[in-house]
Amino acid sequence: MNTSWLDLLSNVDKMVMGSIVGSIVLAFVLLVVIFSVKIRAQQETIVQLREALREKILHIRTLEKEASEQVKTVTEAQQQKAAVEEEQAALTKRLEEARQHILEDEETIASLKRQLKEHEEQVQAEQKARRELEARLEKADEEKEAILRRNEFWVEQLSELRTKYEALRHKLKQQERA
Repeated sequence: MNTSWLDLLSNVDKMVMGSIVGSIVLAFVLLVVIFSVKIRAQQETIVQLREALREKILHIRTLEKEASEQVKTVTEAQQQKAAVEEEQAALTKRLEEARQHILEDEETIASLKRQLKEHEEQVQAEQKARRELEARLEKADEEKEAILRRNEFWVEQLSELRTKYEALRHKLKQQERA
């Protein structure tokens, strides 16, 4: 098996090896760019969702303030029972809307937490992939160096064989003349 690899690698041109290494490096750069774009998009989404959550919280606080003011108004206006009952109904409706908003906000928070967890998992996966790719690149560099050393060895062997061949040929020509 080693011999077939050596034969194959001895026939591989340096430009082909350069192309292979270049392709691996380009693939790594592309992988980093893809993960960076994806992470950036998720971070922008998280920022937008956090801003929406802040707005909802401010809206809820406003509604709570309005509700407390309405309750004060109702207690002061006990003489007008019908009006108080209408105000209470309105407050109940607003309170229900506020609860609904709170439930929606809780769902948004849960979604943000899930997205954050996914983001963290993706960052960890990216780091793992980057480490694996770097290890592969190091191994490829080591293999390239070994191949270059073997190529140099075989070039030297071939040069020695040519020299011996030329010497034998010259010697045979001299013997034929004699």
